[in-house]
Amino acid sequence: MNRELPFLLGRTLLAILCLPFLSCIQSDSITCPSGLLCAPDMKCAASQDVCIRNDCGDGDIQFQFDEVCDDGNIIDGDGCSHDCKSEEVCGNGIVDTAALEKCDDGNEEDGDGCSADCKSDELCGNRIIDVGVDEMCDDGNEEDGDGCSADCLSNEICGNNVVDYDEGCDDGNHVDGDGCSADCRSDEVCGNEVVDDNEVCDDGNEESGDGCSANCQSKELCGNGIVDVKEACDDGNEVSKDGCSADCRLEVGCGNSVLNPGEECDDGNSSNEDDCLSSCVLATCGDGYEDQFGPETEECDDGNALACGTCSKDCQTDQESSVATGSIKTIPGNQISDGEVFSISDGRIRLFFEFNKIFGAHGAHIPVGISDVTSASGVATAVEKAIQSVSSEDASEAGKLNLVARVEPAESDVVYLENATPGTHGNQLIIESVNDQEFQVTSMSDGGGHDCPKDTACSADDDCAGDGHGGMGVCEKRGQQRVGQCIISRPRN
Repeated sequence: MNRELPFLLGRTLLAILCLPFLSCIQSDSITCPSGLLCAPDMKCAASQDVCIRNDCGDGDIQFQFDEVCDDGNIIDGDGCSHDCKSEEVCGNGIVDTAALEKCDDGNEEDGDGCSADCKSDELCGNRIIDVGVDEMCDDGNEEDGDGCSADCLSNEICGNNVVDYDEGCDDGNHVDGDGCSADCRSDEVCGNEVVDDNEVCDDGNEESGDGCSANCQSKELCGNGIVDVKEACDDGNEVSKDGCSADCRLEVGCGNSVLNPGEECDDGNSSNEDDCLSSCVLATCGDGYEDQFGPETEECDDGNALACGTCSKDCQTDQESSVATGSIKTIPGNQISDGEVFSISDGRIRLFFEFNKIFGAHGAHIPVGISDVTSASGVATAVEKAIQSVSSEDASEAGKLNLVARVEPAESDVVYLENATPGTHGNQLIIESVNDQEFQVTSMSDGGGHDCPKDTACSADDDCAGDGHGGMGVCEKRGQQRVGQCIISRPRN
């Protein structure tokens, strides 16, 4: 009896375990091709050995149930999502994680917070270089100084035009002396504690008297040729009895701040831009130096106090050198009588031009042939041709006008005249005897400079007048003189 008890208990337990299984096998259960049994309220997937509760996975796209695809299974990442709601393509507005999408904003464009391939949310620090938002790098963090900036816009290399961590500047190159050093550490301004190529020293400030001058150009040592603070002079050596003592103190003479006999002034400096020149003579208009800091500042100074030259007589107005210009407005040929004339001067010679239809020009008159010319523009061309035939841009060429004539604008009725040499000498009348009032001339004017006569003090060649016979006005200076004297220079043959 005791031996049969375990056997009976085993059969009873087996029967109990089989009851649920037997209850699952109902008469209306569905058997899939693979042998898989599905409950009556489920059906077989079309291409996967699995039971499905709804139509997704049956291989038919049920548009009425918002399906967009159905590939016969309920697996993600194969081109149709497990719920048949997505074809798992970038740009459909659904984030398909099985297709490795990080985002999907419904388009395939970069730069809008989701990359064109839906792989990046275009945030700095995601280890993806998103060119659509101008990223240059992305090392997976938002920290500077590790080869990629905190905003991912710079690879932190000197010369990339971005001022990165630990850089003082970045102008897009590796060149010194342009406002940013070659290593991008210095903006090359005095006072930044970096001795740049154009500096002698830099102690981090812009103050003199502390061993480095305010402009970083001097170590403030006597004998360096720079007059530093606390120095009265510095002649580049430490030798006395040469006008500047060994300790850079002025010795007796001009520039010692003491008015000595024979001096008009002595302000203790070597500047020629204040009211006392370095020669201890009071600054005046016409001395050739522009007084910038005196009681009456000057705008210019051409070495004389005359109205001629490149500076006015009161040294208040620049008078630029310029060429004289004028014009001749012509008329149709039938309105001009044979023998009518006009006359032009370049300031050296004057020539007469005569219109000819039948008879030749009288005497030394230059003929302007218009016998076959009818239009005003044709007359203008004839006038231009006649003037150019007796003109030269070389002022030394004898017997020729130093002028340029051209019809301007092209094929118009106006001949534009321009003196080839700057100066007031070119401001000359254009004389004409044409009876028709429509024939109009504008005399030569607006020439400036080159009007100081020979032996006048000057500062530049533009101050000096020629002699009207081919001789050019030149400002002759000797040595390092600032002010010279106008002379006449003739070209060598």
